[in-house]
Amino acid sequence: MEDPANPPYLWMISGPFYSAYSSLMCGISLMTNFALILAVIFSKSSEIRSYGYLLVCFALSAMFTSIMQVISLPHLHLTSTDFWLMPRNDGIFWSKGGIVALITSFMYIASRSRFDGFRTVHWVILGISVFVLTTVALIGVGAYALVPSDYSRSIAPTFFVDLYDFDATDPDMGILHLALKRFDATLQWHGPNLVALGVGGFVLSASAAVILICICLIYFNMRNFEFVAKTRTLQRQLYRVLLIQSAVFSVFVFIPMAIMTLLPLTGANLGSFGTILIMIPAIQPSINALLIILMVPFFRSTILHLLRVLVEAKSTFYIANNAKIAPE
Repeated sequence: MEDPANPPYLWMISGPFYSAYSSLMCGISLMTNFALILAVIFSKSSEIRSYGYLLVCFALSAMFTSIMQVISLPHLHLTSTDFWLMPRNDGIFWSKGGIVALITSFMYIASRSRFDGFRTVHWVILGISVFVLTTVALIGVGAYALVPSDYSRSIAPTFFVDLYDFDATDPDMGILHLALKRFDATLQWHGPNLVALGVGGFVLSASAAVILICICLIYFNMRNFEFVAKTRTLQRQLYRVLLIQSAVFSVFVFIPMAIMTLLPLTGANLGSFGTILIMIPAIQPSINALLIILMVPFFRSTILHLLRVLVEAKSTFYIANNAKIAPE
């Protein structure tokens, strides 16, 4: 039987590897998302400008999420009865901004493929509203079900100190604890915490449902309505980008979160493997912006143009300085 205090993948979830992995993903995320922001700002396409605002929000959210992942370096321990979340630096390690921007992007393209009744202010209001509602729901769930009690700290496994260098019994250490089952006379399912877990699951399921509905609307609208060639090409490009974004989000965010949420309900004891599950979403912000730049010719050509300008400016600078110091 595997020793819970010394799993075979311990080197992945502790020590230098975890820090280096998070820093690498953060570095790639900052570079690629900054490049995407530059591409939106310097893009000369007026047709993509409104959608570009959503991409900027998406990029900023991804950068924030990556930075907080590095700051907090969270550990997640999953047993058959409870969840233990231990951020190393008490940092907020998760951001809903990315999924909100993705949902708003799908709704934007879905509406533009059918009608053009929404103005920028409407999308700003919609995006803020969705963000506020999801944030309030998740914070409410956290305040209701995840704040540890004295009892929760008293039952914290002692091997957390050796495994994560984290004493969960210390009242000064910030942890989140969700007990799926609690001892009363016997070990029983804890109804209130299951309801709280269901609220979080509903938020993610509703997000996935909205995206799926918009995918269908966009697809059928593009088939049934006529656009001028330039508009039709742009719609198809944006549609492909959104599908890629959704696939990336599903593989690196939705699926790991579904596993960490549903498997413990079956009685599976994942233990410290939960930390690997929350390491996986760090990949998504680092590659999503790069895929968008590569998929949309407007952005790809803009970045290539900026790189050429940078190289030419650098060459001019060196030539000018060499001319000044050259012997007469």
